Amino acid sequence: MLSPRDGPRIPLVRAPEPQPLFQNRLDIHDLKQFELKLEYQPSGLDPKSKYAVDMYMFIPANLNVDAENYPRQSFYADIHNYIRFLRRFVG
Repeated sequence: MLSPRDGPRIPLVRAPEPQPLFQNRLDIHDLKQFELKLEYQPSGLDPKSKYAVDMYMFIPANLNVDAENYPRQSFYADIHNYIRFLRRFVG
C-alpha cells in the first residue's frame, strides 16, 4: 500500500517575505550632523497613499540649548528635507 510519502516529490516554494511598509535608519555624520532616513513603501492596493511624520527631539539640558541661544527660526532654517522617489521593479 502506498502512503503519501511514496508519491512524487514536489518542491516546496516559499512565498516571498512581505516587505514592511515603513523603514527607518539613523546615521551620525559628524559631531553636529545626523541623518534620519525614512522609507515608506506604499502597499500598491490603494489608488492614493498618504502619510505624515511627527518627530520629537529630546535635547538634554546639559547641552544648554534653549530658545535664547537657538531661536525657533534658526532651528527650522537649519533643517534640510530631501525627498527621493524610487521606482521598484517587481520581476
